[in-house]
Amino acid sequence: MVYTNSIPNSVSILVRSMNQLTIDEKHSLKQNCENAIRIIEPDFDEQDFDHNKVNWDHPIWGLIGSTPGILMLGELGESLQNLRNMENFSIIVERLKNPREFNGAYNELQIGNNLFKYGISFKINSQLQTKKSPDFVIDFEGREINLEITEKEKSQEWRRAERNAGRIKDYLFKGFASGKYVYSLSIQRPLSDKRTEKIFEQCQLMEENVQNSGLEEYHIPDVIDLYIYKPECIDKVPGESRRIFCTMPRIDEVARIKAKINKKSSQLDNTRPGILLILDNYSWLFNLGQKVDVNLKMKVGEFICDFENISALILQNNYFIANNHQEEFIIEEKNCIFRQAYNPKTLFTTNKLILLNEYTKNPIQKNEIELLKRI
Repeated sequence: MVYTNSIPNSVSILVRSMNQLTIDEKHSLKQNCENAIRIIEPDFDEQDFDHNKVNWDHPIWGLIGSTPGILMLGELGESLQNLRNMENFSIIVERLKNPREFNGAYNELQIGNNLFKYGISFKINSQLQTKKSPDFVIDFEGREINLEITEKEKSQEWRRAERNAGRIKDYLFKGFASGKYVYSLSIQRPLSDKRTEKIFEQCQLMEENVQNSGLEEYHIPDVIDLYIYKPECIDKVPGESRRIFCTMPRIDEVARIKAKINKKSSQLDNTRPGILLILDNYSWLFNLGQKVDVNLKMKVGEFICDFENISALILQNNYFIANNHQEEFIIEEKNCIFRQAYNPKTLFTTNKLILLNEYTKNPIQKNEIELLKRI
């Protein structure tokens, strides 16, 4: 658990370790992080602050403790600073304070900040309107364009499998970290809650017995192979089993993208060009050996043709790989643009697939293609 009196120190230590930043950039990052935290807990750095009153379940605390998290927190603070004078800004801030609405508000602020830094004028729509409306209305070279921002999150099936596998792995790791034993684990299918509970009970029993036996095994064909053992008994564990591996479910992400389009398209009307931006950090936008996922481009590109209010669809993901400079490129085809960009300061790589709808009521004009690249 992160406590308020250690937050400034945690932020400072991580910021100081970021060698890709200049001294001034580190100072700005630290200030931006603290500004973002103050939105949730205004007095977090006061000596007499009562940490027992903090809602530690808020997602913002999960950003503290890792380099990617601190960089994201800093970008949030910068967004809050840059957009603070905009009309309806307070509505996004209130959503940011709500743990359930944090991700959506965070995404809107990040996209809004991108537009701000490019000098692109836009308005934040009030979420209190009774009728459907987009998140932003952009004024680009004299033409108003609707922008709806949404996120395709993890599926329930994936969350369940991740939670159950994580429960087992976390328990075993605690025993390993305390020096009680070494372990090897292979989970060969996504686990149900009931089976996870049974395996968890077995782990506890094996932990008790291994101190005397030196080696404990648990096997269910096509489900799990588990070995808990003392280091001197490693030769009794088959070489191919000396690993930690968990099988996750196969999810039809294209179907989930289509479902998100169906749901969010109603936020866009036919009076202006409409852009639907889906942030999707759980799907790769390209296949191994290819710079564009042809299957994704074909299926989703054809799907949006039946939505005349969608002028363009943007699928975007961001990922962090330390000390790995990713290749930058842009590929432009008919009604399709694929771009990969790398930020050497934040170390994040952004992949963006832009699909233009040739059957839309309000087509994107040539000069507006640049807007799609910058969002």
